[in-house]
Amino acid sequence: MGQTLPTQEGIRVVKEKSYKRGSTLELTWTAGSTTDRVTIELLQDTVVNTMAKDTLNVKRYAWDIPPKMKTGDNYQIRVVRTGTTDILFITDRFAIKRKVPLLLILVPAVAVVGTTVAIAGGSGGSSSSNDLPMPVKPN
Repeated sequence: MGQTLPTQEGIRVVKEKSYKRGSTLELTWTAGSTTDRVTIELLQDTVVNTMAKDTLNVKRYAWDIPPKMKTGDNYQIRVVRTGTTDILFITDRFAIKRKVPLLLILVPAVAVVGTTVAIAGGSGGSSSSNDLPMPVKPN
């Protein structure tokens, strides 16, 4: 997981179409000189976030996806030569997914709540469980 496949100079296809929060996406590229200064950016639609600014072009980058990263589609990573608009590398679009699917989180929680209601005797009726029974009248 996390490997890239070459397509053309400076552009790579991300092997996986989605990555889980908390995982690592490893990128490599061939464009530019190792003496170039580059900025590595995370894109989502029109939002640009800088991941590494004005660093040497070592032609690789390992991004540890934060555990609380916003999930979604249309993410890309691009590498630009610092101070220019020259794109040395850009990934295909990929998605960030939850580490554990939401359904696996919700199903046990619903089961616990349902069990608690059943044990507590929640019948949904209108009588209060604090009411005392009426005493039997003597003959």
